[in-house]
Amino acid sequence: SRLLETQMRPLIPLVLTRAVVAAASAPASCRLLLVRHGETNYNAAGRIQGRLESELTQTGLEQAEKLGAWVDASSEALAVDRVFVSPKRRTRQTLAGIESAQRAPLPAAEVRPGLREIELTVWEGSLRSDLAESDPRWEQWKARPDGFSFEEDGHAPLTDLKRRAAEEWAALVAATPGGSTSLVVAHGAFNRVLVQTALGLPVDDFGFKDGHYAFENCALVELRWEAGQAHASAWRKRYPAPSEWRSREAEEVRRARAVEAGEPPDVEEAEHGGAGRRRKEEL
Repeated sequence: SRLLETQMRPLIPLVLTRAVVAAASAPASCRLLLVRHGETNYNAAGRIQGRLESELTQTGLEQAEKLGAWVDASSEALAVDRVFVSPKRRTRQTLAGIESAQRAPLPAAEVRPGLREIELTVWEGSLRSDLAESDPRWEQWKARPDGFSFEEDGHAPLTDLKRRAAEEWAALVAATPGGSTSLVVAHGAFNRVLVQTALGLPVDDFGFKDGHYAFENCALVELRWEAGQAHASAWRKRYPAPSEWRSREAEEVRRARAVEAGEPPDVEEAEHGGAGRRRKEEL
């Protein structure tokens, strides 16, 4: 054993050196912290927002401040290098609430119009309960959102949202160098589509209705990818209820199994209370 130890001793520095070099040359991870705005007066009333402006309720303001306190408490592990925000008042109010809880100021935010919410044009401002009773297209939209369009203006809401989400994901990847973290404050339906787009998953009727990707008000999720990669390698929920990391491969398997089974495993929850109630308030 002494002979073996003598023979191995010169190799130890070489092994350590190679390990250090390998670690230094490995691609640095990039991170995106994705936030949905706090509760609005439209959310509380069950009214469709889309392009329209709305205000955070008192509950929404408190949600933003609590999230800000969590971000501040996590600042050593989640140091934010850049901030992006949708131009809507509700997202900017949410960001202001997050900023108010920081001991050290966040970077100045860049407003990105492409981060705005899904646009339901002729329905915006309407109560969901009224549409469910008066417009048969509401059920068509809920059942088959992919390819749905309004005959009044020809607008296809999900088609447009998928295009914007792909453009914004590419822009966010380009703006987030290796080893850095970007914070994005946007909207429920937009965020749901962005997460699936980032993971390289199809956003079709199945994916858009999948409650697995639902965002409650002021929820925050984290996406991770290696510098130079086009898709996120993993994601996890961070606030208010944390989850384990879910790899892109695991999400592909989950989707394939759910498609084979005939419906997303979270669709029942997404349609009845809990996350589902929040999901219906995303638009």
